[in-house]
Amino acid sequence: PEALIAWAPDAGTLTRAFHTHARQRLARYPHNPPRERRVHFNTWEACAFDFDEARLMRLAEDAAMLGAERFVLDDGWFKGRSSDRAGLGDWTPDPVRFPSGLGPLIAHVKALGMDFGLWVEPEMVSPDSDLYRAHPDWCLNEPGLPRPTERNQLVLDFTRPEVGDHIHACIAKLLRENDIAYLKWDHNRRLFPLPASGAHPGRLEMMWHQLRAEFPATMIESCSSGGGRIDMGILGRIERFWPSDNNDAIERVRIMREWSRFLPLEVLGNHVGPSPNPITGRRVAMDFRAKVAVFGHMGVEADPARMTDKERECLAAHIGLYKEWRGVLHAGDLHHLVHPDPHITAMIVKREGKALALVAQTAFSPVFDAAPVRLAGLDPEALYRVTLPEPWPPRARHYLANPEVWREGLTLSGTALMTQGLALPLTHPETAWLIALEKIA
Repeated sequence: PEALIAWAPDAGTLTRAFHTHARQRLARYPHNPPRERRVHFNTWEACAFDFDEARLMRLAEDAAMLGAERFVLDDGWFKGRSSDRAGLGDWTPDPVRFPSGLGPLIAHVKALGMDFGLWVEPEMVSPDSDLYRAHPDWCLNEPGLPRPTERNQLVLDFTRPEVGDHIHACIAKLLRENDIAYLKWDHNRRLFPLPASGAHPGRLEMMWHQLRAEFPATMIESCSSGGGRIDMGILGRIERFWPSDNNDAIERVRIMREWSRFLPLEVLGNHVGPSPNPITGRRVAMDFRAKVAVFGHMGVEADPARMTDKERECLAAHIGLYKEWRGVLHAGDLHHLVHPDPHITAMIVKREGKALALVAQTAFSPVFDAAPVRLAGLDPEALYRVTLPEPWPPRARHYLANPEVWREGLTLSGTALMTQGLALPLTHPETAWLIALEKIA
């Protein structure tokens, strides 16, 4: 026991070991090396079920203006799906919303310089659907007993080969007939009653494996009401996880901090949501929302038309920063930083002489002069050029001493940065800073 205690690594070492393992799993499949994480624009929080082809085309134009690289059409695109009460199982474009299929929208998205993604929930079926009417016995059920719905839906029984064959054929047809770079594969209901063989997850993983073999260019996200189906074992077949349906940036600081203890930032979707947030009701400034979203696989899930000009400008600037730094964030070593204020969360990612840190204050500080932020993972003998990438947080920037010096860059040693740290204005809640470092000697 004493030898084991002496050997036991610290939490940060374990985190980086988990990240190495996850990246090795990602690299096992045909897209080796892992693909660049393109900026998402997801339609759900922008319009939910309230859209037609024309509105989506306008939304795509707004997304492209922000710098989005992938346009993901969420729930509501398929036959009969005007609410959450119908349509699951009928995986063909709704003829009312898309009289010519998805082709015109996809062509418009591609012309804007983005690729196209699509939401599916293939394991589910609505009682009000052609699939259920044709095959009511295909859902999980206890013979002779009522079939309780949850979220107005039932679960398909994938232990039946004909069910898996049918769903595979539907998704494969969608991918063959449309230029779809990404599938958001959702799962929004508990499995009950359980299948007799308990084989549902294994059958599903086989389907993912088959689809990846047939359509290696298509990335698949595992989503399950946010965080409900995250599994290290499926990385590679699945390349992205959705940590939570809660896009409130205050909550996301905590959520991303904890998930990133086990999974690297590139597999964790992290979106800029609307304000007020539809789940918490909280209003959060765009600067804070955008900085938090940079640390992950960045996306946007809000209607640009409802943003002010300044908010759009701020968001576009942070999307630019994400593109500049994702090569570091998605391949570097992550260190979670320790700060005496429990409401300050900080992390830094370092790769090949460059590093980017996020420092986020979520509550009002009990003192005006917050304790310095001590960095980690640097070369103690090296010198670093330290800058604060703009835009800066609107309120806190007024308390920043010598702003021009921060723009031009300070030269500090790795030892100083790790032992003495940086004093930043962190008094107000919803204040976040990015810190950029470049090794110069």
